[in-house]
This record gives sequence, C-alpha cells and structure tokens, in this order.
Amino acid sequence: MQVSVRHIPVVFHVGTMDAKNKGANYASSWEGDGLSVSVTPNIWDEIAKLGGAPVHQLACADAIFLDMTTVDADMWGAGTTYAMSKGLVDWAAVFVAREIDCETEQFRETCFATEAEAWEHLEMEVDQGFEDLVRSARRLTLTPAGAKRARFTGDALESAAGFIADDFAISFWAEDELRKHVPELVGCWWNERLDVDSLSAPRGVIFNDSLSRFDSSLADRTEVDDEDNIIELPDQFKIDPFVHQTAQFRFVTNCVSANGPDINDMIDSPASRDINYDEFVKLLGQGSSKSGLALLHQNFPEYENGALSLKKDHHVSYHVSTFKGLPALYLVHSGIEYVYQKSSFLGDGFQCADPYLAGEEISSLSF
Repeated sequence: MQVSVRHIPVVFHVGTMDAKNKGANYASSWEGDGLSVSVTPNIWDEIAKLGGAPVHQLACADAIFLDMTTVDADMWGAGTTYAMSKGLVDWAAVFVAREIDCETEQFRETCFATEAEAWEHLEMEVDQGFEDLVRSARRLTLTPAGAKRARFTGDALESAAGFIADDFAISFWAEDELRKHVPELVGCWWNERLDVDSLSAPRGVIFNDSLSRFDSSLADRTEVDDEDNIIELPDQFKIDPFVHQTAQFRFVTNCVSANGPDINDMIDSPASRDINYDEFVKLLGQGSSKSGLALLHQNFPEYENGALSLKKDHHVSYHVSTFKGLPALYLVHSGIEYVYQKSSFLGDGFQCADPYLAGEEISSLSF
C-alpha cells in the first residue's frame, strides 16, 4: 500500500496554543482533537470569524502530513477497518438534507441523526411537498467514543451521528498506526480549494503529541502572504509506509555539486534547526543496517580509523532542514554542506551528486 503525503515544514495556527481551549469558539471541528493549522492564517481568520486572534508560526523541518484529499480505496479501507475495530466509527442510518448554497449557487448535502433535525435545518415541514429534499442513507458515522476522541462538546457531542466519519476514521488510523511506519508523520492535510465564500481553504491538523516537535513563535500577520503560501505549497507524493520504515539515509549532494539556490534555501529555511553530533548520528542511522557513524565515514574516511574524531571537531555543525522540498539532514565541514535524505523520499531516478560516491550509492540503494 502507498499513501499520499505532503512535506509542509511551516504552518500557522490562529488563536491560542492551549489545548484546554479547544472548542471555545466551536463545539466541533472537522479536524478533530488536534491543533488546526493552515498556510493561510489571514484567510482562515476571516472564514472562521476569529476576530484577529494571535497567529502562531509552527516550524518542523521533517514534518510530513497525510494528504486527505487523495485518499484511495486502500487508505479508506485501512482507516475504516481500524476505527471500527476500536469502536470509534460505525455504520448508521442518517438523514441527508439537500439544499442550494446561496453563496455558491450549488447543491450541498448535510447529514443529520434524525429526520426531524434535517427538516429543522431546512426550516421546512415534511408535509410542504418537498419530500425529496430529505432522504435516508447509510453512512459511516462517529460513535459516542469517536465523538469524545474528536473532542466534540455540548450539543455537537449529542448529535455526533450526523457527522460523516470517513475522514475521522482515517485520521484516527494515521495517528495510532501509520505513524509507527512513518515517524515523520505529524498530522493530516486537506488541500481544499481556496474559496472564501464557500468557507473553503487548505487546512490541516497536527496530532497533539506531535506538537513538541515544532518550534512555535508569534507571527506578524501582516508579513504572512497567504496567496504566496498557497502557490508555494508542496505537491503531494506517495510513499510505501512499510518500505519507508526501514529506509536508509543516503548522501545526496554537497554545496560544490548542488545548485546554489537549493543550498541557500536549505540553510535559510525557517524550519531549519541546529542539532548536536549525537542527535545527528542517531537520526542518520535510523532504519539502516549500518550505524549513522558508518554512513558518515563514506564521506569522511579520514575519521574511520579513530585517529581523528568528528565528535570532537568543534568546527563541524549539524542541522535538520529541508532540501528541494523534502526533509533532510546536513552537516557543515570545512565550509561545505553535505546533504542526506531518506531513500524512500528520493525515488527510482535518484543519482548521487558526488561522482566519487555515485557508484557505491546507486548499487546499495533499496526502495
């Protein structure tokens, strides 16, 4: 099975960062129990009527979001099977109200737990001759346990059966199961079209226990260009989570062989952060039969015999960032940046930029 993901290292949240305030403005959220984020904080402030609340920038260099707008049958099956096994969703009879959206002039459908709620929503009576506007259907819906996990409150908790639960099911599965295979996964992303009149814009959610991976800071909303952020939003790409789990880091390039702007973007990325030698070696060795140190020695054989030590060389620095739109590790040695990425991100056409390492790298890649 392959899943569609997006690497989005910088996102924004409008409002408070205190999870206790979840539901202060709305009794339910389509993003469930997590931190709602976007790349368009000013637009979402307008859509959600948040009154100019503070904007927080959240940056995580290796953040991967599950793309919820390209869900296929395999993802849907995995998510619904898992969520049903945990009693979080179930099939139920619902009543679907059909109406014209006065802003878009398009038909839209809303589900309710009872027929009376559907007619009340339409502000009509069942005997007014418009019986075809409400129909019964069988849909996957949240159970009481699922609604509580999604942090529904008040009246929304009581009527949770009206919430179609396909996305919730996949989100629950991603948070509980998919992350075991894709440790960089921090949340889910809905790449919806930008249409303020229809209350639509790209949006996402960060799982609560992934928030600690992000650097958070207050942002000046006047300096955030929502439209540019949408244009620059990374495309989705597919990974096999089971292959990714054991994928090895590979040396990709250095600043001598790479395009200068790509290296500059990596260094200047707002998601870039400094790490120490031990953290770098630990990350580099994840999923590899070789230790991170052995991988380093491919580039720096002079350190292999132990006479010299990278760890003790205080002129070498280590970093986590993004390179050409994907998570990366890099170190700076003698003023040269050396870039490493996971093989599962690189694709079948990967070619090592260093001619001295190309033969060894290509022959040892496993996808």
